[in-house]
Amino acid sequence: MNQNNNSENLTNTIKVALLNYYRYKRQMFCATEAYSYSGVADVLAYDKNRNIYDIEIKISAGDLSKDKEKPKHMYCKESIEKEMPIYQLYCVPEYLKDKALKFINQVNNNYGLIVFNDSLYKEQKDSEEGINFLQLIKIVKNPRKIMLLNSRDSDVIINSINLRMSSELVQCRTSLLGVNTNQQIWGEIK
Repeated sequence: MNQNNNSENLTNTIKVALLNYYRYKRQMFCATEAYSYSGVADVLAYDKNRNIYDIEIKISAGDLSKDKEKPKHMYCKESIEKEMPIYQLYCVPEYLKDKALKFINQVNNNYGLIVFNDSLYKEQKDSEEGINFLQLIKIVKNPRKIMLLNSRDSDVIINSINLRMSSELVQCRTSLLGVNTNQQIWGEIK
């Protein structure tokens, strides 16, 4: 397996662990690759109070370092006068924990940090008991709100999460059938 496949597998495994954590432990609505205030988030979740959690997954020091240049960090520092809270978190494998904490302290100390226990994942993956994804996620640094959105902007993000959840469900159910589809879906979404 090449490096890109390993990276993609690790990223997808972390996404599954985060979805399990936010859905089952935090009782939130969540989806991957949904539109947020700053583009497409790796994982987006919201709770019953409409607090939005934007989680970015980084699996290498280079990937983390490149993220410093994104304009969203300046936007987060300047935008605090609205209504609905957004919380920004990073999720990294345990081997990146110290670099991620340093990154957060440099970029925006209000960001939170989640660590994915990749060594425990490897142990559980090879065990007869299987994987307990909830054991693989640890909140190392709780986030503080980085901005407040007005109700309209919050509704747009929550709608994005809901649409993406529906799309993921359709894709999952279709893959269970073991068939390929050739339908053009993006043109049909209004």
